Amino acid sequence: VENYINLFENINKKKPCKFFLAGGLKDQELINKILKSPIGINCVSLSKMTIEEILPIIGACNFCISNDTGFAHISSALDLKCLILFMDSPPLAYGVYSKNISIIVPEGESVESTKHKTRGKDLISFAEVLKKSIELIS
Repeated sequence: VENYINLFENINKKKPCKFFLAGGLKDQELINKILKSPIGINCVSLSKMTIEEILPIIGACNFCISNDTGFAHISSALDLKCLILFMDSPPLAYGVYSKNISIIVPEGESVESTKHKTRGKDLISFAEVLKKSIELIS
């Protein structure tokens, strides 16, 4: 969560943005931590909304930065530019089907080697995510 807060703050310095937090009710504690941070004023939680309520919001966005989730793939299908972090799922299966998806994998892994059970969340480079995020929004 701290990395996402830091990422949002850095992106917001380059280009003022609204950040929509996609997660379920089980993610509420993490979402609240973001909402209570200094960047929280720029954030909106979607956790209590239905998919029908969320779809038009995603469709109105310009880009998506996400873990490999259904929301990331919906964003890609809605023609948003997406930066997707594949930490524990195979990008060859889920990330190469769309021109809208840019992929980040854990350090020491490749698009080919990242699979289910890679357990790479602590090996995602913040610097790489920030760099590719700034490129995405530029």
